[in-house]
Amino acid sequence: MIKRLVAIAFIVVAPVIVQAQPSAVGMSFGIAEPTADGLDFNLEDSAIEIYYKVPLDVGTSLKLKYGTLESELEIAGTKDEGDLQYLDLLVAYEFDESFGKSSLFAGIGMYRQEIGDLDESDYGFAVGVNATFPVSRRFALTSELTYHYAHFEADTGFLILSGGLEINF
Repeated sequence: MIKRLVAIAFIVVAPVIVQAQPSAVGMSFGIAEPTADGLDFNLEDSAIEIYYKVPLDVGTSLKLKYGTLESELEIAGTKDEGDLQYLDLLVAYEFDESFGKSSLFAGIGMYRQEIGDLDESDYGFAVGVNATFPVSRRFALTSELTYHYAHFEADTGFLILSGGLEINF
């Protein structure tokens, strides 16, 4: 799994370094809500995400995002508190706004969940909306609402609301 992640990161980062494209890194903190039992908005599950973003063309960008969250998960009939980790490759369509930029994005990813000694990995996808509020030329505040679906034995879905800081290069 680590070798695949390094290979994906190299494929995304190498062309940017060679072409000296503008890019951005960011980190966000948020709350996660499982969607399996409906939305009850208990706001108890936390999420942390980091990402690397490069422009593909005017108004589109590619984002490689790693995230982790703690929530109640299910593996092989066992339900308990556990960790969910994901690595997503997202394409965003950006729109200029009076406050900065907004975007719609979607993509695929690899998801892994762990409960004690049990773990499970599979593919998934993510879709969402994002807003970027520039503070200066290099720094911006971000907010994001994302739906994640992971194709585990017990299908898993999460809604994540996050906010953070983006640094542009």
